Amino acid sequence: MTNAVRSSPFPTQAAVADRFNALFAPLDLRPFPGLADQARKLMTAEGMRAKYHALRGHLVNVPDLAGSRGLDVGCGYGLPICLMRLMGAGRLLGCDVLAERIAGARHWLAQLGMPDIDFTANPPDGLPLGDASVDWVTAIGLYANLNLAATRRLFEDVRRVLRPGGLFLLNESTNPHFPPVRQAIADRFREEEQPGGSLFEERRAHIRDRAPGLGEDALATLTRSTCYLWGAALDDAVIAFLSHGTMPASQLDVADLSRVPLRARSGNLVMRPCDPWDLRGELAACGFSVRFRTPAADRFLEEGDMEAYFSRSRGVFVVARAGA
Repeated sequence: MTNAVRSSPFPTQAAVADRFNALFAPLDLRPFPGLADQARKLMTAEGMRAKYHALRGHLVNVPDLAGSRGLDVGCGYGLPICLMRLMGAGRLLGCDVLAERIAGARHWLAQLGMPDIDFTANPPDGLPLGDASVDWVTAIGLYANLNLAATRRLFEDVRRVLRPGGLFLLNESTNPHFPPVRQAIADRFREEEQPGGSLFEERRAHIRDRAPGLGEDALATLTRSTCYLWGAALDDAVIAFLSHGTMPASQLDVADLSRVPLRARSGNLVMRPCDPWDLRGELAACGFSVRFRTPAADRFLEEGDMEAYFSRSRGVFVVARAGA
């Protein structure tokens, strides 16, 4: 890749907004309140501006955009798919693990009948596509919701469905090297790990199920001391405490955001910091060459620019190319 990002004509933000508003204003979206809310936000100038520029920053990297086939992973209600179509993208498929989101996407698509768009549920065992079947894949805000094992499975599967040289285009807004984001992540973790927080209460209920005779003070202390454990590891910690009084050294430490509090039963998380260097390593391990770009998509970052850039930028924008 050269340092400059390819320049390509796109419909203007105003043109895309006008077309989107004309399409969606008459639709009956009441069966899906979440979809209706997202559509209303996109019909505002501020909502459209942010989404338009994020998507344009991805699509400008795609050669022969109109003749290509793209996949949006974690598509939600599919509104970014609609915008990409209005911006000139060719055949598009959206997939999501939440059936309600796919039903909502199909709801608006059935009313509009836009060609070359489809939505499908994403089964837990992998993307619903054949090998080397798409030219590019987008994942917007998905990384922050996946644990390490799920991230590795996703990246390997994206590599499988991409044609050789295909592009994996990601953007995240949880860059921990940007001080306001780091503070926001730390605050969120503290909130989740206080009594009443969803992570704390789920783990306390799990421990109470395993140790119903445990006193409330000991239960609260053990809950606070196991925030990085889940499943079998959490159960083992409870057994060790009951048997030997051993208290796990797994209390929340917001100074170290490389560790993330986990849900007790599933191992899922509420937010994962997106460290650019870690992300690059995870992608490289799955056969991608990785470059970072600016949000405006006007240039790629050189290695020597990255530390200073990520110290003052909220977002992480990635262009990852699949190897042959």
